Amino acid sequence: MTTEIDSSGLAKTMHKRIGIFFIAILSGLIIFSIVAFGINYTQGKLMDDKEVENLVLVIASLMTVACYATAGRLYKRKLQTPLEQTLPVPKKLDYYQNALIIYLTLCDIAGVLGVIGFMLSGNYLFLAIVVFMIIAIIAKAPSKKRIIHD
Repeated sequence: MTTEIDSSGLAKTMHKRIGIFFIAILSGLIIFSIVAFGINYTQGKLMDDKEVENLVLVIASLMTVACYATAGRLYKRKLQTPLEQTLPVPKKLDYYQNALIIYLTLCDIAGVLGVIGFMLSGNYLFLAIVVFMIIAIIAKAPSKKRIIHD
């Protein structure tokens, strides 16, 4: 009985820790985007070379697709192990936490790349990348229901 209480307490702690990490990643990307927009609005774009801008947009788009696809694949693969084994709840939460960290980090990398591209060029297509990554991050928001389901 005490094991269940300890396990439940540990599960609540881990859920809270996962939530804090999620909020930090999401809010960091949103705040960085707002700051970049403000800088672009007040000072204008930092780069005037249209060829370089197009090259950076293509690279950022390819990186976004690669990061999103890799994040999804790794997320599913990391969560497959606890489903195939009988593990205690804290161990399963460890797997979930690791999978979510990898997913959020890859999505954040692509989002930050989009913000940097926007800061340099002022091209709003880069903000589309950022919005897409924010939506991808929100789609994996940790909740008790999602943790149990995933």
